[in-house]
Amino acid sequence: MKIILSRKGFDSENGWVPSPIFEDGSMLSLPIPAKSKLTYDHLSSKNSSGSKISNIVEDLTSKKGNSHVKGNSHVHLDPDLNPDSYSRSDGWKPMFGTSGAAQGHLVNQGVGIGDLFLFFGWFREVLNKSGRYEYKKGAEDKHVIFGWLQVGSILHPQTQFDAIPEWAKYHPHCELDQPVEQGNCIYIASDQLQLGDIKWGLPGGGVFKTYKDNPLCLTKKGQWKRSLWELPEWFYPDADKPPLSYHTNVSKRWSKADGHAILQCVAIGQEFVFDTDHYPEAIGWLESIFNS
Repeated sequence: MKIILSRKGFDSENGWVPSPIFEDGSMLSLPIPAKSKLTYDHLSSKNSSGSKISNIVEDLTSKKGNSHVKGNSHVHLDPDLNPDSYSRSDGWKPMFGTSGAAQGHLVNQGVGIGDLFLFFGWFREVLNKSGRYEYKKGAEDKHVIFGWLQVGSILHPQTQFDAIPEWAKYHPHCELDQPVEQGNCIYIASDQLQLGDIKWGLPGGGVFKTYKDNPLCLTKKGQWKRSLWELPEWFYPDADKPPLSYHTNVSKRWSKADGHAILQCVAIGQEFVFDTDHYPEAIGWLESIFNS
């Protein structure tokens, strides 16, 4: 099984601020603003306090001037993992669309049915002050795993539009009146998560609603650079283990410290792939993630 660490949600170029970790420990990945038929006002996701996602993005981007994201701003709801995010039709499953260079990389890595996406993004703790959200002073920026999708099927809207189920046609990668990059496709979640021979009783795609320091947090603690990761030591590549894709310069990117593998994550790139055939310890790591 291949595992794909997939960077998604608000970032320094799309949304421009971190997604929030709330005071009760819940978290919400904010989907990026982009041209589509949906706006943030269409989304029904709420955090534990009942605040709508449109209010949250307005509060957290209010100081960004012309980049202020508003409720009527168009949104790219992708990956779409949370059944509560939007009004669903019967048969809906979590899904993730990709195209262009990112999809080309997945094809080159041989990603297909049964492989597992772990979605991570940029997060920071927030506070609710007098009904408005703001970032907690002194809180660290972190890369945090917020969701998953195990591939059950792959759809190709450009060439197989008649095969797209009705419940998926709202997805931005199915909006064929909009320009799309070459290789446009949609990964549909399996019915049930399976790791090795074990079925976990979880859906094939979903979100982690509560933040846990370990193992959902990728960023090394106690420093301000969210792209500096602290991983289990078995992640460290050697002659028999190809490095995580996009991170093949071992001397520049990788080191070991205190029983961990330290990785300087690349600034550009969305899909980072490794294979459990080379890293069998990853199954235990995944179990710890889903047990959390």
